[in-house]
Amino acid sequence: MTNLIVHNINSTFVIDSRLIAEELGILHKNFKELIKTYKVDFEEFGQVALETEAGDIRYAETFYYLNENQSYLSLTYSNNTPKVRRAKINLVKAFDQAKSVLKLPQNYIEALECLVASEKEKKALSLVAADAQAKLVDLTPKAEMYDVIADSSKFLKIAEVAKILSIPNMGQNNLFNFLKSEEILQKNKVPYQRYVNLGHFTVVEKYNKYNGEVILVTLVTQKGLSFIKRRLEKAGFFSSKLIA
Repeated sequence: MTNLIVHNINSTFVIDSRLIAEELGILHKNFKELIKTYKVDFEEFGQVALETEAGDIRYAETFYYLNENQSYLSLTYSNNTPKVRRAKINLVKAFDQAKSVLKLPQNYIEALECLVASEKEKKALSLVAADAQAKLVDLTPKAEMYDVIADSSKFLKIAEVAKILSIPNMGQNNLFNFLKSEEILQKNKVPYQRYVNLGHFTVVEKYNKYNGEVILVTLVTQKGLSFIKRRLEKAGFFSSKLIA
């Protein structure tokens, strides 16, 4: 099972060097040293800049965002073992999957069709939102918070999940730590790809217009809310909310 996740940052598909190192089964610090040693080679395919993990700068980990060509190049410096060959295959699949999601129009007709489809989708979403709002109006003031959220189609932040579950001493930070200890979230608070594929989470990019930084934000689906509750109960934590 691969944990490779490709991100679209400023219209460029990139992947976290920590994930490639994990795929290869090597220490990330050794992988960073390899990139640094052959930086001139990597920069033939674009800029290679050291990134810093969001959070306290004193403890934040540094890493690289490698584009598709740079990612493939990094594997050419590794011995052609079965693990490396599998990593190459998984990289190709990860980038292909990211590209398939972003199907750009190839000509004017396709662009026009996309525009029409987009307008239809916005109209449909508007009708769904109106219907959801009508349902919320009918709810009594004593309705459970989860019931209100379940009638809408929005995703939830980890802090909202913690508030909904109402488990003693399980606020946002402790819930993040729990999900990381269960190997559901990675160190950068992004879910492993298998949990995204199962429909428990989605990851969105938040752009800071003041410093140009792109932050990855993990959101929980309604299916993911029930999944997290079950994992907490299995670990001995119980919610006071009646959530299926």
